[in-house]
Amino acid sequence: GVPLEMKNILHNQILPDITKRFELNHTILVRVLHTISAGESTIDAQIGDLEKSINPSVGLLAHPGSVDIRITSGADSLEEARASIQQVENIIRDRLGSLIYGSDGQTLEGVVLQLLEEQNLRLAVVECGLGGGLLSRLVQERFPPENIKIYLDFPGGEALSAALEHFEAEVNADLGLGVCLHHNSGKQAVDIVILPMGAPQHTQLHFGGSHEMAKTWTGNRAMDALRTFLTESQSHQKKQ
Repeated sequence: GVPLEMKNILHNQILPDITKRFELNHTILVRVLHTISAGESTIDAQIGDLEKSINPSVGLLAHPGSVDIRITSGADSLEEARASIQQVENIIRDRLGSLIYGSDGQTLEGVVLQLLEEQNLRLAVVECGLGGGLLSRLVQERFPPENIKIYLDFPGGEALSAALEHFEAEVNADLGLGVCLHHNSGKQAVDIVILPMGAPQHTQLHFGGSHEMAKTWTGNRAMDALRTFLTESQSHQKKQ
């Protein structure tokens, strides 16, 4: 993708200069929707027709385990640009549903922590093989670092569940997330365990890309698994 520095130069220097030089009273507005746990081809299959639009334009930017959808509108006023973007955004949200976790400056971990706060839950995290990746992401959102335990090497599976259960009790948490990236039969295996009330939910996935990309992909899949669990739990509570 285009480096962030180039995007900043475009939006903060080049476009304003062009507008001033040619006396253009034109508003350009951008909205970015963040999706998770679906590849670029999956997203493209569902909104490909919208990507043919010129104004608003719709483009995709793929990341390991996530895809951003960029909606750009040009109009004579800010209100017109907002209305134009909103119309397209509504269509995209209707088609993609829960694959969209947020927009613009929202982060996946920020959304997860907001769900935890809304449900008054205390989280414990055990991570292995990610080089502190989850710790770094969560601490940036003001998650207490003492609630994260990092292992350098771990077999995953039942051992991960046992370590998570022990650590969850140690920090007096209500919910546990265990994530382990390791090699299994020559493949990069990912174990994700969510431990609510002593009943572990275990998922194992495989990733074929580079090890560095696997770290980001694993973190995204783990955060999304927890987001899905919390969203379903919240929906169930509202129905009661």
